[in-house]
Amino acid sequence: MPNIVEGAHTFQFDNSWHVIKYDDSTFFKKRLNKIAQIKAVDIVAIQGNILYLIEVKDYRIDLDGFKSDSKIVNGDRPRLLLEPLQKLIHSIAGLRLGGNTDFLDFNFNKTAILKEDLIINFILYIDIPSANPGASITATNLNTQNYNSSSADNLRLKFSTLLKPLKIKSQVFLHGISNVSDIPFRVLRS
Repeated sequence: MPNIVEGAHTFQFDNSWHVIKYDDSTFFKKRLNKIAQIKAVDIVAIQGNILYLIEVKDYRIDLDGFKSDSKIVNGDRPRLLLEPLQKLIHSIAGLRLGGNTDFLDFNFNKTAILKEDLIINFILYIDIPSANPGASITATNLNTQNYNSSSADNLRLKFSTLLKPLKIKSQVFLHGISNVSDIPFRVLRS
């Protein structure tokens, strides 16, 4: 079972998925990271023609940071929207460019990355303080807690509105608030 550790989180996929920590890959570090301002999502997973790009934000020790990053200031888009969007677009471009070269250093089918029928899914996984910090997060045990979910709802709407014309499906999961459904992995949090 492929496991990817990102900070205090372990993402577990079944064996049918090819999964990498993209921002730590040799391809990203040696080919793309040399270009100023290029960003990358944390995790890339592919199975057949289904691609998941996952960005993880951990605000468990900084809930005020979550509130600040979620706010719209002077009519600008919030940081929690802009930065993940940049990482997503840069990562898709990098994977497509890498699929056209011999530089991809991970066990992905390069032709799958280049397929026109590739289904691209983006997940922004946000962790905030919880009453049960050691819990395993699955589709059946994420329960609503006493945090205001309006920021997450606004992010969901904004990501969906911006990415739908690009044929990218998006989901925002706020640990402890979101009801998770139809994702191909589990998240263990320490």
